[in-house]
Amino acid sequence: MVTVIAQGSGADQFFKLNTTTGAIVDYHIDGPGGEANDAYLRNAISSDNSRVFYNEQGYVFYVDTATDTLFRPTLEEWCCYGDYELTLAADQGQFSANSYLYDFNLNPESYYALNDREVMNIAYVYGAKLSADGSLLFQPSTNGIDVLDGRLGNLLNRIALSGSLSSTDDALVADGNDNVLIAITGSGDGIAIVDLTSIMDPPPLPYARKLGSKSTPIISWRRADSSIQNQPKRRTNTFPSTDRRIPHVTKSIPSASRTTSNREKPYPR
Repeated sequence: MVTVIAQGSGADQFFKLNTTTGAIVDYHIDGPGGEANDAYLRNAISSDNSRVFYNEQGYVFYVDTATDTLFRPTLEEWCCYGDYELTLAADQGQFSANSYLYDFNLNPESYYALNDREVMNIAYVYGAKLSADGSLLFQPSTNGIDVLDGRLGNLLNRIALSGSLSSTDDALVADGNDNVLIAITGSGDGIAIVDLTSIMDPPPLPYARKLGSKSTPIISWRRADSSIQNQPKRRTNTFPSTDRRIPHVTKSIPSASRTTSNREKPYPR
């Protein structure tokens, strides 16, 4: 099974291709319509190929590849107000997208929790990566790497680099084994090895961490109905009032605004 994301402003963009039969499943989910910036759409596939995770510029969900069923978080999120960031830990225990931190079943646990001083004079680029066990999150910026607690979202370290990181590609590459990263630099024409193995993991949480199931989430941050059918695709900022989101630098800025008809159509159709 291969999952395909087709580019195009507002067109259907999420498909599944069966490489044995050649059959294509169209999930009838249109893209955010971000024009050139939709190139940042990506997926993350679980190690057993059972789930494919997506972040549609703020609308986070995963597809059960056996049943073609879509599951979204218990957190109220919608397309087109967020970012395209997405990463899954190698041990499958932790997942991050759209500046939120989740467990494997998309139960929300925290979000990027930087304070006022920490968000000043900084801009991120895409390519965040979780450490193998998800305890650390490496978020690239234009000229460095922010190291966050992968469970709580607190900023632990801020690493300065001598050169700029690429805004045209995923700026960081990880092998899922250690905290040695490959950084894509400049306009995507250079690489650098960044060894962060000296950074210690954060201390254990003072409470037992339990993995919630799809049917019994740990925390419910939205209404009980978790069905994605016939939900409107709308721009609603649901971040807590303490949100201090850092913008991402991209290789282009959409020149045309989205139309109301594109934003308000039923999602999925």
